[in-house]
Formats: sequence, C-alpha cells, structure tokens
Amino acid sequence: SQQGEILEANACLCRMLGYSREELKGLTASEISHPDDRQRSKINLEAIQRGDIDHYEFEKRYLCKDGHAIWVNVRLSLLNYSPSQPKELILQVDDITHHKQAESELQHKETRLKLALAAANAGAWEWDLADLRTWWADEIYSILRLKPDDIEASQESWLALVHPEDRPRVQECIQHAITHAAGYRETYRIVRHDGSTAWIEDYADVELDANGQVCRVYGISQDVTERTLIELAVQHSESRLRAILNCAVDAIITMDSQGRIHSFNPAAEKMFGFSASEALGENITLIIPSPHKERHQSYLERYLKTGVPHIIGRGREMM
Repeated sequence: SQQGEILEANACLCRMLGYSREELKGLTASEISHPDDRQRSKINLEAIQRGDIDHYEFEKRYLCKDGHAIWVNVRLSLLNYSPSQPKELILQVDDITHHKQAESELQHKETRLKLALAAANAGAWEWDLADLRTWWADEIYSILRLKPDDIEASQESWLALVHPEDRPRVQECIQHAITHAAGYRETYRIVRHDGSTAWIEDYADVELDANGQVCRVYGISQDVTERTLIELAVQHSESRLRAILNCAVDAIITMDSQGRIHSFNPAAEKMFGFSASEALGENITLIIPSPHKERHQSYLERYLKTGVPHIIGRGREMM
C-alpha cells in the first residue's frame, strides 16, 4: 500500500526472506528493511504519496526472518487502476547479495593492490589498441609529479616523456609486444615536466582478441630511480676498484671466508705464474707452500672466530 504495508507477496519473496506469505502480509516495508536503509525508503515513499514521483529503483538491504541481512535491488511502481480504487504499489525485488559480495571483494583487492603499488612506488596502466584509449592509475601521475588535468593519458604523452636516448628502445619493445604477442620488461629514463630525470622499469603483458591479435597492452611502471642510482654508483665503484687493482704493481688477491680466490690482479698473475682464470675459484692454498698450506685453513678459521690476525701482516714464503 502507499503506507508501506505489504498486502501480498509471492513465493519467491517468501523464500528469499524466510517468511510465510501469511507472516509477510501485514508487515511494513520498513520493518523488513535494514535500519540504515529505512530513512531513504521513507523519503521515497513520501515522494510517492505526494505525487512527486510514480516509480523509483535503488539498492538496499532487507532483514530475513532469522535476522541476517541480504542485499536487494528494489524497483517500485505506482499502480492506479481507476479513480474509484485506492492506489497500490508493486515492488520487484532481486537478491543481489552475491553480486555485492563480489563487488566488495573486488574493492578490497583493488585497495590492497593500490597499497602495494604505492609502497613499491609503481602505477598500473593499460592501452586499448581498438580505440587507442589509454588509462593511467593515480600512481602514474604521482610518479610524473603531475595532476590528471596537467597531462593527457595517452601513449604519445608517455613516449614524449621518455629520454630521447631511450625512446627508440622503448618503442621497439612496444612494437615487439604487439607484433609477437609477448610481454616485456624494460628499464629506461623519463624526463619530467619539472626537468628531473627518473628511472622507470616497465612490466608489461598483452591481451589477445578472438582472432589471436593483440587488442590490449597493460602493465605496471615502477619508479626505480633510487635503486638504479645505487646500482650505478656500485658499478662505478667496482670499475674504479678494478682499475686500481689492474694498475697496482703489488700482487692483490681477495678471497672469501672459505679461502676461495675471488680476484687475482695482473701483478699477482705475473708474480705467481697463474692466470686469473686459473686462480679464480681455487683455494688460496694454491699459492701457499708446505707446511703453511696444510695449516692455512686452521689459521683462517681462527681469524674468523676471534678476529685476531696471526698471519696477517707477517712475511710468508709463497709459490
């Protein structure tokens, strides 16, 4: 009725809510509605009574007889048979609980993904080849230090930011992915609008249409500037150390805690007669004569255990 009283209910609604038809008849729509949804239902019902609207549709929660809530989609229409008959309302109710649960789970997954991407300083993107539409997640704009209104999300806009020296390589990766239906992983530089340079690592994959052709390229772009700068600094340091070792007039040998030779500079090659390729990976006893050769491992173990050098800095006869 226009007052919200249930005048009739079919078997499907009875099964949905766990009531018999006799139990439902006489209850009001408000009584079977979740408390948080009653006010909205009341507002819509009052609008019907005033004649402002003659139908509405929205999602809400109903309370079953056992007390648990289900999500439903309610479509209400006003029935006006004739001026002599009172107006009635007909409701069509669809149980959408599973849909809402799936929607909620998807939202949770998206939230977890956003948190993971934010923690990794990475952002998701996708490129639809059919209509050439490009989508960037909010994290992409954060990497670029821009707002969505500052730049158009497009493949052209992104490529324009790629460092000129790296752009041909990135374009080649994208083209190879489309032509060969294969993902890629590539590291390159971009130049932001503020002039700063960032190192980006792309993890991309492709989606195929019914004909086996690439219809979408998608992936994650991660800002790896800090990591890359550290790696470059380490490489530079290692290059400098290698240059020093190679130019040193003294024999310099490094080994691990097991006594295996890790480096063997040219002066060591000249002094001991072994090439670096012959010495690397061998035990240091390769160049130690007896009786120290047999005792060396105990010397090394004692040093690692106590930190007290017993042979370091002392003269030894070597081979």
